[in-house]
Amino acid sequence: AKITLDTFEVLDQVTLPDTIVRGLTIGSDGNVYTVGYNNGILTRYDPKTGKTENLNVILHPGHSVYDIVSTPDGKIYGGTYARLQDDYARGFEYDIATNEWRDLGMDQMKYVHSIAYDEVHDGVYFGLAPLANIRKFDRTTGEWAGESIPLIYNNVNYSDVYKFVFDLDAYDGLVYARLSQRQDGMGSFPNLMNLVFDAGDNDAIIGTFRNNQAREVSPPRDNKVYFIYYAAYNGETDRWLA
Repeated sequence: AKITLDTFEVLDQVTLPDTIVRGLTIGSDGNVYTVGYNNGILTRYDPKTGKTENLNVILHPGHSVYDIVSTPDGKIYGGTYARLQDDYARGFEYDIATNEWRDLGMDQMKYVHSIAYDEVHDGVYFGLAPLANIRKFDRTTGEWAGESIPLIYNNVNYSDVYKFVFDLDAYDGLVYARLSQRQDGMGSFPNLMNLVFDAGDNDAIIGTFRNNQAREVSPPRDNKVYFIYYAAYNGETDRWLA
């Protein structure tokens, strides 16, 4: 079916405290949570009442936020990009019930550019930059699960090849990481790379696929995920559903 603007309900009564919002998730309470990219202020929108509430949670002055995720027990996780020259990214945890947040820290990286929650194994994955790395926060222990996950597959260390873990998805115990911006100056196109991790097997990489133009992959259906693939097919170079 064709989708037009008339298909959507425009929430013109929603006023957010930042002109740029990149992080959005639906909390376990059914409300919509957004976080301002520039100011890091967390906002709650109640779809039943149409009211927007500024939660007055400013994560870090001088930090921007790209992505947030929610968990079934009332937590929201996200990470920051440190705009300050001598500062580094932070992971954070926000508790919906208590309106409290916890600084999870981070290693020596400037960006948390993406984040995903693996509900099967209760782990939160943080995609880092400017050297492509992934760290996992183990919610069972409440601590980081060691150092960065080795991005090594078929004798290639992808942390040495790419700058950004630009997107992360987690479905059915598998984690999909989309890497971009090669370190050798060739750019990303047409060399975008997805890595697939088995979260139940010590986050071992079990496969790769290239040129995912859709950023995300679809939820699984019949043990398959779908994405938009840029390649030559039947004599034409275009974007195809793969």
